[in-house]
Amino acid sequence: MRLELQTVSRDNLFEAKAVYIDGVVTVKKGSRINTHAGSGFKPSSVVREKLNDPTIVGEDGILTEDVTFSSLSTAASFVAGRTSNGMITWKTMDGKYVRESLKN
Repeated sequence: MRLELQTVSRDNLFEAKAVYIDGVVTVKKGSRINTHAGSGFKPSSVVREKLNDPTIVGEDGILTEDVTFSSLSTAASFVAGRTSNGMITWKTMDGKYVRESLKN
């Protein structure tokens, strides 16, 4: 299954597009992520490694290349800078939660 996804924060901290293909999520180059995570956020080693790689994340939080994850929630946490439920953080391009699209 292939889904085009997007997520935007209400407070304008992040705005990202991604592609979901058979369980793999690729956050697209040019997406803006939240680089000002709160002190309570304990990212996984995968997220921490990618957040700290200056060849992936520019100083302005803009991704300089596509970034792939094996989980919707891990990708959502990477983008949002906080623990996130990927099933409700990501929406399809027509505004449906990804969990609704995966039920079909």
